[in-house]
Amino acid sequence: MKKSFPILLTLLVLTIFGSMTFLLARKFNPSPSNLAAESEAQAVVEGFGKKLQAVSILAPSDQAAQAIRDNYAEYVSPALLAVWTADPGNAPGRATSSPWPDRIEISTMKMESATTFQVNGKVIEVTSNEVEHGGIAATRNITLTVEQVNGKWLITGLTEGDYNNP
Repeated sequence: MKKSFPILLTLLVLTIFGSMTFLLARKFNPSPSNLAAESEAQAVVEGFGKKLQAVSILAPSDQAAQAIRDNYAEYVSPALLAVWTADPGNAPGRATSSPWPDRIEISTMKMESATTFQVNGKVIEVTSNEVEHGGIAATRNITLTVEQVNGKWLITGLTEGDYNNP
């Protein structure tokens, strides 16, 4: 028994080391399908971010609801789209003539499951001055849930934070 103990201990250490190496390799080298999913989810968030300026949430409700449908339908789940068109004042979009939302810059993307990402970022707002000279007028933190819905990546949840002036 005394002679077999070092062998068993060595085998145990090697098994643990091998398992940890495998798990770390998967964490830091995601599968091609995970990378493709992340790329598709990122494209949805960035495409949505470019549409924010086209939706005036201060327009009359029927016009705002139509702008939400026209601009967000390809990026947002039908359920979320229905919530926003029913109450356009709670939808993201252009709240003033200046500054206006220009894009979403993604800070982090976390794969929650094979079909869900949590995305944190900032809505970047600009004025004509920033368009001409560069820069940022204001930012707003944003958290989005992006899920596969009927085989397509769509935004299913969105939470806006407070405004920050750079």
